[in-house]
Amino acid sequence: MRLIRVYPDSSVFSEPHRKAPGKTRLTIVSHGYRHRLGVPRIKMDGRFYDPQQIARFIPAWTLITSLYSVRLIACYSADPDSNNKYTQHWGEELDRSSSFGSQLSRHLKNVYVRAYAGNLVTSRPDDEAMWNYFMVGGEKAFAYVSNQCFRIFKNEPDYHCVVFFNGEIVKERYSIQAVSELGLVRV
Repeated sequence: MRLIRVYPDSSVFSEPHRKAPGKTRLTIVSHGYRHRLGVPRIKMDGRFYDPQQIARFIPAWTLITSLYSVRLIACYSADPDSNNKYTQHWGEELDRSSSFGSQLSRHLKNVYVRAYAGNLVTSRPDDEAMWNYFMVGGEKAFAYVSNQCFRIFKNEPDYHCVVFFNGEIVKERYSIQAVSELGLVRV
């Protein structure tokens, strides 16, 4: 694992991809926000960024030719923009093409982007990572942003993961509780 950036409110790291030998997965952990005027934004180092801006940073963070996927751990990163007036009816798929994750995946050709709808619950290690990074050193900070301390709680009722590829949805995953509440599975 390679720690790329650590800020008080976010972190960026890369690691070998488990399912694609020789390829990397870039993880961006940040706060996501709905945006009144369109596409949701993410906040890094106290600043708000849109998908195009993040796409421009990525080549400085990792080698694009070896990038297999981006894990965008931010609330609302798979939500449609606030101007999307599409009304979802039972059984219809929500149009997520205007979401942060979808738009980021359009800028990163042939790279999977994993994003999250609604709220996402994590063990936010950024404060500890930042403190360790500056006081103890990079290795201790790695532990706080790696799988040793960082967790995404997938059993939460709001858990909803969406994977995009070239702007299109290729996979969605809900928590079991959310699926049962939607009436899609009997528990």
